Amino acid sequence: MRNTKAYTLVEMLISLVLGAILVLSMGAISSISNNSYRKVMAQAQVFNDIHYGIKFLQSHVRKASALYTETGNGSWVSQKLIVDHEAFGLFQNGAQVDFVYLPDKDDENQREIIFSVSSPGNVTLDFYKPPAVVGGAWPDVVVGDELEAIKAQLQGHKDRIPFDAATIIMRRI
Repeated sequence: MRNTKAYTLVEMLISLVLGAILVLSMGAISSISNNSYRKVMAQAQVFNDIHYGIKFLQSHVRKASALYTETGNGSWVSQKLIVDHEAFGLFQNGAQVDFVYLPDKDDENQREIIFSVSSPGNVTLDFYKPPAVVGGAWPDVVVGDELEAIKAQLQGHKDRIPFDAATIIMRRI
């Protein structure tokens, strides 16, 4: 008499293959999810750094009694935005470029790094006069001009993540 309650070898092999496919599929989905999570977290970190820098810049410009630009020289990669006696700009620091704040515009050793980019060619910071100040155009800020408002635009790539942030900031006089 034949035992009909046991599994055959073919049935066991089929169930093992199906189980292996299920386990491998779950591993692949988990790996994809982890990679997506890391990518989103890296983007969030870059955008948080930029957001912090822009908000920090805005708070200083709004309460400024004097606002103008100076041509960056030496290690400066951009114009320096002078806010009272403080400065903001891009500073070359070895192989990286830093978006920096200087509590004293004349003392570059006291710079505070807001965020860094590892490749010097991957970031720009420009300052413009807003259209209300110059009749609708967006010309470059003339060095030494005292400003009522400023448009700051920060563009580039950090860790292969592109960013482009712009803000118009009015002085509260």
